[in-house]
Amino acid sequence: MSDIQVYRTSRSTPVTLPAPVAIHDGVHPERPAAKPAGAYGETSGGSPSRNGRTAQAPPHGRLEVSWERTVADAPQEIKSLLAAAARIYVGGSMTWKLLDAGSGKVVAQGIRGLGEPVLDGALSLLYQPDKNGQLDGLHFDAGQKVFWSPLHLNADLLRKFTARVGDSLFLFGSERWQPGHDNFEPSLTVLEALPVRPAPEVRPSGQLNPGGAKPLLWKSVNWTAAAWPQGIAIAFPGQIHLVDESLEILRVLTGSFDAVALSVDEEGYLHLIVDEPGKPRALWIVAPDGVRTLRLPLPKPYDQASTPPLILHGRQVIVQAPAGLFCVGADGVTHWARTLAVGSGAVVLSDDTLLATDGHDLVTFDREGQRAVLHHFPEHALIGPPIPGDAGEITVATKTQVLRLTPRK
Repeated sequence: MSDIQVYRTSRSTPVTLPAPVAIHDGVHPERPAAKPAGAYGETSGGSPSRNGRTAQAPPHGRLEVSWERTVADAPQEIKSLLAAAARIYVGGSMTWKLLDAGSGKVVAQGIRGLGEPVLDGALSLLYQPDKNGQLDGLHFDAGQKVFWSPLHLNADLLRKFTARVGDSLFLFGSERWQPGHDNFEPSLTVLEALPVRPAPEVRPSGQLNPGGAKPLLWKSVNWTAAAWPQGIAIAFPGQIHLVDESLEILRVLTGSFDAVALSVDEEGYLHLIVDEPGKPRALWIVAPDGVRTLRLPLPKPYDQASTPPLILHGRQVIVQAPAGLFCVGADGVTHWARTLAVGSGAVVLSDDTLLATDGHDLVTFDREGQRAVLHHFPEHALIGPPIPGDAGEITVATKTQVLRLTPRK
């Protein structure tokens, strides 16, 4: 087990960790299927838990492109695509744009900041770390600023994981290289939580009223994170820390591994892509109590997977690799494998159908892995996962364009 030091607010206040629990093999009772719940596409990676699940049903009938919008000019490319309520967020390498979902019209835009954004559809707010390292809360109407909040260590951090869990917005990021500081080596990672629900409390100055939870600091910059039912799960080399909404570390799970990617289901089961010393890359499923219910070495070419596993409501797991999709049961039995074009992505619909981009095609895969084409784009190569909507609409992206499909009437 690697030794990771943890502090509260600054390095002068060390945190005493709970007694570590060694990850160990075991068997848990078979669990019933999960109920579809929650929106998809509000955070980078789709959902805070990174598991790809949506509450949307498969589309019926033919789809047609209702609009397409070029939103990135060379040398920029689209890096992230989010959607919530009537807005679509498009993040480029240098700028961002907020589009009206019905028309594709740009309603707000700005310079991309030092962190990933979050869309809060219920409050019609975009939470966006800016280039100075402060958090802006921008309204969906036209991007007008509703509040701002200073963030711990400000622009010294690049916040690669942001997610709203419960009433709090979690921001998690590591120190970044600074121009002109060649001898500086990043070593710290910070987690903070800001209260945003049921509605942000804003001071007359426009500053968000801060919460009572003081930031946590880890002396490590190697991590992957996902929301879990009580807060955030963070996987460091050799350790997994389960943190609640008040930023208390509830449990520390330990083992010999380097986590490559992480997703979590509704009961807090951790689905990890891991590297183990001297062994092939593997898929692990670990319960919150430390019992590892599955350890599956990944066969070639799926041993190149580096993105969070998709978790079907029926407990099957989809490993996403550059070569395509690999479906296994919670018992480790292989169900099917399918190739996808490089740069593609998939999400899980309410009946466990996969909705995916595949080169020039928008496709579905049923539970047996049978592929069906929903729409062909002869002039567009799609990238990343599609974002389904509640009324059967689907948003997809190319390197420079966003396209909106709606059911043909």
